Amino acid sequence: MLKIVSTTFEMQSKLTIDAYVPLDIRWGDDYYTNTSILYWRTGDFKKSLIELGIDSKTGQIRSFTLILVKKLLLISEDLLKSNVPITHGLPVIYTKNWFEKVRFFDEVGEFQCILNESAGRLYIVFTQDQIVKWIKNDRVLFGLNDESMLTIIGVQDFDEKAIRMINRQLI
Repeated sequence: MLKIVSTTFEMQSKLTIDAYVPLDIRWGDDYYTNTSILYWRTGDFKKSLIELGIDSKTGQIRSFTLILVKKLLLISEDLLKSNVPITHGLPVIYTKNWFEKVRFFDEVGEFQCILNESAGRLYIVFTQDQIVKWIKNDRVLFGLNDESMLTIIGVQDFDEKAIRMINRQLI
């Protein structure tokens, strides 16, 4: 799993939902020209796959891509609890010695993809650990446990059209 060591300034995000990649989010205008982006991927790599782009110089998350999902769970109870503190910015990942010779760090693991249609939120849940802190940048929330490990990623403010597209892509 990923350890968050700090938070940096907020960046504008670009969110895309399409027929080939269900959800793609990029932060910063220089994403496509930044050659120092490295990738952490998780899932079973057959039916589930997520990729996070991480700036190798700063550790800052620069992209999130939901590529494959085994199953989309629909819920009515929201996972965003109001009593958990929210910090604004982008998470910085601990990456020391990760990418010495490779651009991709693959970690086989399971995750759940959960959609709350009425709230317009999509969650990627890595563990069931209690969330003690949220880091929010634009429409994206990063939930951390008491050891500052990334346990959940939430994307909010989807309108009805986006919810229909997500349902079509992931069910």
